[in-house]
Amino acid sequence: MSMQLFFDVVPDCYETEYLTIQKEDKSILPKGTFIFMELYCTNLDCDCHGGLVQVFKINQQGYARGKILAAIDFSWKNASLPQKWEYSLQSETPKTNVAKMFLECFKERLETNADYANSLKKHYALFKKQITKPKISSTPESGKKKKIGRNELCLCGSGKKYKKCCMIKK
Repeated sequence: MSMQLFFDVVPDCYETEYLTIQKEDKSILPKGTFIFMELYCTNLDCDCHGGLVQVFKINQQGYARGKILAAIDFSWKNASLPQKWEYSLQSETPKTNVAKMFLECFKERLETNADYANSLKKHYALFKKQITKPKISSTPESGKKKKIGRNELCLCGSGKKYKKCCMIKK
């Protein structure tokens, strides 16, 4: 399954619509500020009603850098009222204590904050709408695939660098 960052597809939302968590005095989280980056499936035939959240620490310059601290799969069932959410650590992600803490934070946020839960659903719908739009470009190069650098994050959504992931498979 190919995943892509929500903000790569819908960049207008980047400044205002992402979840960050900062350690509070009695919190069990590590010291620092953390961002929850959303990824969604790029398969046009898929209607999975969910995605992936990758948790990164934000550095002093305000950028998400370093290794993925947690990768959380999430989905919801439309038929049930109240909404039933499902979430778990992604199977390829190490089940560290820190990852488990972020999973608990994510779970608590979904269950206690309807605005956050609704924003995930809204982001999913915006993402799917955006990727189904025909790509219109005035440049003749629009048919070329984007070349990924070997040190960039792999486009498959694993969180690994391309050279340690899909580049090896090729």
